[in-house]
Amino acid sequence: MPLCAQPQPEVAVLGVRYWTLNDSTRVSVELSGDFHYVAQRIAAPERVFFDVARSRPAIKGAAAGLHVVRVADARLKQIRVAQPEQGTTRIVLDLKDNIEFRASQLTGPNRLMIELFDPSQTVPETAPSVTSARRFPVNVPDPGERVRL
Repeated sequence: MPLCAQPQPEVAVLGVRYWTLNDSTRVSVELSGDFHYVAQRIAAPERVFFDVARSRPAIKGAAAGLHVVRVADARLKQIRVAQPEQGTTRIVLDLKDNIEFRASQLTGPNRLMIELFDPSQTVPETAPSVTSARRFPVNVPDPGERVRL
């Protein structure tokens, strides 16, 4: 008897958050499990969208059909989340002019991280990894030594 491939369960898009920094805007899309996405950029008006396969929007407090987060910072106008077809969730970032993006997929929890930046300014550095973090010496007194406070 041949083995049939089990269909992958749907992943829930649980939330969208953003942070406005000096040189970039970061957007975090939280998902309930492993996911696959494709990104595409469209002009007039400027926007980038991310289609998450085998997913559905499940953002608490969102109106049925469309969830909108108004941002209005130097790089990002708003974020829209909807389900254009069954099994696909689309996250649209409405951008200001001349803004570029980088996207990465993280686990623990599962997230799609998107960084927006103006390429005419200094390109933002990515955050240092834990393994490359600097260690600072800590002075610990001997057990018998008196410590003045």
